[in-house]
Amino acid sequence: MRTVMAKSSANERGLGVRHEPSRDASAASQSVLDATRSAAHSHCLLCGAENVQGLGLDFQALPDGSVRAVFAGSGRHAGYPGTLHGGLIAALLDSAMTNCLFARGIVAVTARLNVRYLQPGQLGTPLDVVATLLRSSRSLHYLCGELQQNGSVVAAATATFKDRTRRPLLAAGVAATAWASEARGPERAD
Repeated sequence: MRTVMAKSSANERGLGVRHEPSRDASAASQSVLDATRSAAHSHCLLCGAENVQGLGLDFQALPDGSVRAVFAGSGRHAGYPGTLHGGLIAALLDSAMTNCLFARGIVAVTARLNVRYLQPGQLGTPLDVVATLLRSSRSLHYLCGELQQNGSVVAAATATFKDRTRRPLLAAGVAATAWASEARGPERAD
C-alpha cells in the first residue's frame, strides 16, 4: 500500500499518526470529485471554477484513492522574499484534503488542521499538493496531506473534517452561511 508521506515517518515529524491510505480507495473517483466540487464548492478561492480571482487548482483523483494538484506559486504568493506564504501552504493542504473527500462524494468542513512546516516552499518552482483519507467514522473524517517540491516535503498536515453531506442545503451548494448560522443556534427572543 502506497503511503503519502515521504520516507521519514509521521512520528519523526511530530504528527503522531501513520499515514496509510484508507482501505476504501476504490470509492474515490474523478467524476464524483468534479460533481461534488461543482455543486458544493464552486466559489472556493483555491479550487472553485467560478472564482475568477482564485488559484484554479485542478485536483485529480488517483487510483490509490488520494488526490493531487500542481501549484505554481508566483510573487503574489510570497511570504518572505522568494518563499511561499505559510498561510497559503496551510490553505493548499486544507484544499487537498477537502477535495480528497469530494472524490468520495463527501461534503465536510475542517474541524482541526495541524500543519508541520519542514522547509520553505520556493516560488517559481511547481509544488505538488497531495492528500489521502486515513479513516472515517460516522460523522468525522481523518486525512493527511503533503506539499512537495522537487521530491522533498515542504509541509505535512493532518486534519479532522466534520461531515456535512447529510445537510441538504450545503450538499446542494448553498453558501457556508447556512451552516454558520446553524452553529450559532436558534435566535433568542430576550
